[in-house]
Amino acid sequence: FFINISSINADIIKEIQIEGNQRLSVETVIMFSGLDLNDEVDNDDLNISIKELYKTNYFKDVKISFQNNKIKIKIIENPIIQSIKINGVKNKSILEKLTDVTKKSEKYPYLKNNILEQNKLLLNMVRSAGFYFAEIEASIIDNKNNSVDLVYNFNLKNRAIIKKINFQGNKIFRDSKLRNVIKSEEGRFWKFLTSDKYLDERK
Repeated sequence: FFINISSINADIIKEIQIEGNQRLSVETVIMFSGLDLNDEVDNDDLNISIKELYKTNYFKDVKISFQNNKIKIKIIENPIIQSIKINGVKNKSILEKLTDVTKKSEKYPYLKNNILEQNKLLLNMVRSAGFYFAEIEASIIDNKNNSVDLVYNFNLKNRAIIKKINFQGNKIFRDSKLRNVIKSEEGRFWKFLTSDKYLDERK
């Protein structure tokens, strides 16, 4: 963090001024900062306040100055995720599960690391449904109002069907008996109702 604080001894806050807020109200920023009128503060308190503001993920940059009993908090807000769209998934059940995950990110700050983590999660979800060779690409649309739209483009490719299950090493039981106690199944033309024939590393 870049902390812009003049060296001060403990003093009383008589005024709090907020600069740079666009979506968040003055009251909200003050609440996040943990500061309040008539508080006695020093450098350590202001350092803690800056960390608390960054911790919310709503801010790209925060600077605090304190002079003549007046706190000035200058902020730059992170863009907000306005909407998230998913392309390339026709299976309604899978699409609903993906949408349930992405909806939780809408109206929250856009953070690159969080999106990279979400990419991995979404990709693992479609792979667990048998689309083992699926690929995903995320694109960001800047709305020019400090908000963005995310678009996840999937290339699912064909589902990976288990052709053969082999058991290796010293065995007491026959392969047929071992197949009966595992979740995965070999793909056969008559097994059109089961999903266990699709490769899922979790199974």
